[in-house]
Amino acid sequence: MASITVISAATRRRWLGFYAVYNTVNFLGFTNAVWITYLYLHGQSPWAIGVYETIFHITKFVAEVPTGAFADLVGRRASLIIANVLNALSTALFFTPSPLLLGLNFALAGLAYAFQGGAGDALLWYMVGAEEDATTHSARYGTLFSAMFVASTIGEVIGSAAGGFLGQILIWLPFLCQVIVRLVAMALLLFLPEQRAPQHQRATPLHHIAAGFRAAAADRPLLSLLLIGALADCTWQTVLYYSQLGFGQVGFTLANIGVIVAVGLAFGTLCTALAPWIMRHLRLRMLLLAFIGAEALGLALLAIPHPLANLLGYLIPFQASVAVLTPAISTALNARSPEAQRATILSFQTGLFSLGMIILFPLFGLGATLTTYATVYRLVLVVFVLAAGGIAVGTKVLR
Repeated sequence: MASITVISAATRRRWLGFYAVYNTVNFLGFTNAVWITYLYLHGQSPWAIGVYETIFHITKFVAEVPTGAFADLVGRRASLIIANVLNALSTALFFTPSPLLLGLNFALAGLAYAFQGGAGDALLWYMVGAEEDATTHSARYGTLFSAMFVASTIGEVIGSAAGGFLGQILIWLPFLCQVIVRLVAMALLLFLPEQRAPQHQRATPLHHIAAGFRAAAADRPLLSLLLIGALADCTWQTVLYYSQLGFGQVGFTLANIGVIVAVGLAFGTLCTALAPWIMRHLRLRMLLLAFIGAEALGLALLAIPHPLANLLGYLIPFQASVAVLTPAISTALNARSPEAQRATILSFQTGLFSLGMIILFPLFGLGATLTTYATVYRLVLVVFVLAAGGIAVGTKVLR
C-alpha cells in the first residue's frame, strides 16, 4: 500500500472527522429495536425470523472473503459505498414483507454487510497514519477506534430510542428513516480517501485470498483473536435481536424496549470510551478473560426468569463485554495483519461470525418457539462457555 507519511496532519484530521460523522449517521439504527417485532406483527414466527436471518448470514458468509479481497484490490471506500447502496435497497423491501421479498431483503443485507466487512477498519488504520512505530500506531488506532465506536453507538442510541417511538406511531416509519440515513452515509463517504493496493502489487483475487489464509494460519495469536472475536460477536448479536421479544414476554411495551436498547447502548458507549484506558492497563489475555466472563454473566442473568435480573444482565455486563472486546480485538487484529491483506484477514472474523450466526440464530428462534426464553438463554450460556474454553485450550491464547 502507498505510504501515508506525506499526508498532512490537517488532511488526516479532516478525514477522521468525516469518518466519525459517517459512523454516527451510518449506525442510526432506527430499525434495531423494532424489526423483529415488525416481522412478528406481519405473521412471522420466531422460527421464520430465524430462517430469514440465516439467509442473511449464509449470503454474508459466502461473500465475506471475496468482498474483503475486493476492498484490498479495488478500493476500501468503494466497498463501503456499495455496502450502503445495498443496505438502502434491502431496508426498502421491508415495506412489502412477503416471504419471497423478505428472502431477497435479507440476502441483499448480507451482501451489504460483507462489503462493509473489514473495509471500514482497514481504512481507519490507513487514515491514522504510519509514521510512528508499531506500538504507537496501535495505541493511536485503539484510541480512535474507540472514539469512532462511541460515535457509532451514539447513533444507535438515538436511532433505537427514536425507532421505538416512531414504530408506536406507524410501524413502517423506522424503516423509511433507515433508508434515508443509509443514503446520507453513502454521500459522506465521498469525502474520504480511496485506498487500494498499487497496481504493481496486485495479485489475482484467488492468490490474494490464499496469501491472507496463509498469514492467518501461520500466526496462532491472530487465529485465536479471529475465533474469539467471532464467538463474542455472534452470541451478542443473537441475544441483542431476540431480547426484543424476550423483554416483550415479561411485560415491556415496544416503546419500553426501544428505551431499554438505547440505555444499553448508552452504557456500552461509556465502556467503549473507557476501553483505551482499559487496554493500557490490562494485558490482552486478562482483558479477554474479564470481558468474555462479563458476557457469560450477562447471559446468566438473562436466563433468570425475572424482569429485574434480565434488565441488569442485558444493560450492564452484556453491553460492557462487546463494548470493550470490539476495540481491543480490532486493534490487535490490525496490528498483526499484513497491510496488503488487511481487509481480507479482517473479513475472516466477520465470516466466522456469520458462520456462527447461521447455526446459532435459527436454533435460538426454534428454541424460543418451543420453550421459554430463559431456557434458551441457559443453553446459549453453556455453548458459549464451552466454545470459549475450547478456543482457549485449542489455541493457547490465554496462556
